[in-house]
Amino acid sequence: RGILIIGVGGFIIVTNQCVKLMTLTWNMEKGMRLVAENITIPIGKTSHSMIRYALAGTLKVSREQGEWAAKTALQILAGKSPKDIPIATNKQAKLYLNMPLAKKLNIRFPMEIIDNASFVEK
Repeated sequence: RGILIIGVGGFIIVTNQCVKLMTLTWNMEKGMRLVAENITIPIGKTSHSMIRYALAGTLKVSREQGEWAAKTALQILAGKSPKDIPIATNKQAKLYLNMPLAKKLNIRFPMEIIDNASFVEK
């Protein structure tokens, strides 16, 4: 059995045989293989850079951020002071599922979740 701990800048896989520290400067193919071979518990992520190493995750919709940035830039160009523009939070997210990891963990998602999800690409 093992534990996968994901944090800022990388993750640690702890198994009864070894401890391996990976950072974001590593080989993607080897990392995917390491996760696929060692994952034993489901994990989730909310960052684009780490989603392929998780069972599932909700990610921000980049288009929403771009639209807000464009609208805000136009307000500033029209004379509005940046201090008068309220801080915004994301309202949109997209669910991603990693079906190969789900299969390895013997997890089956309900069809209504699958129908509304995107899938992690290898």
